[in-house]
Amino acid sequence: MLQVKIDVSTLDSPNLTGIGNYIKNLIQRLQKLPDITMTGSYRLSRVRKRKLIQAHVPELPLKPYFPGVSDYLPGYDIFHGPDFRIPPIQSCKRIVTILDMSHLYPEFFPGALREKAIKKMDKTIREHKPDAILAISDFTRDEIIATYPEV
Repeated sequence: MLQVKIDVSTLDSPNLTGIGNYIKNLIQRLQKLPDITMTGSYRLSRVRKRKLIQAHVPELPLKPYFPGVSDYLPGYDIFHGPDFRIPPIQSCKRIVTILDMSHLYPEFFPGALREKAIKKMDKTIREHKPDAILAISDFTRDEIIATYPEV
């Protein structure tokens, strides 16, 4: 049995956007597989929105986590960060999904917001070094490879 923990922090609003829909649909499909046990994980900063998150994935057990603590996932085989974030864990395989690289374009991400997004992505890719990166399109894959040729 494969133990998977998935970050559901982005499911914290009543109306889901692209990433929220991706996470919800991914969970629904993975839960149908017989050899996978899943747990949803949400950032401690979202604890007040736990009921809202749970409403989107009612069958998924949820547990909070504090991103600054590195080995908070003992007993799990895979951690999936579907919103381009993974914690610096070493106790399991880490998968990150990148929907797009829009933060590279100033017209979409102005000034400080762009710099912050670039730093977050750099931290995920260069420091936390995911075991696998999922891109939702060939275009996104090509942008990831162009930006991070070391991956």
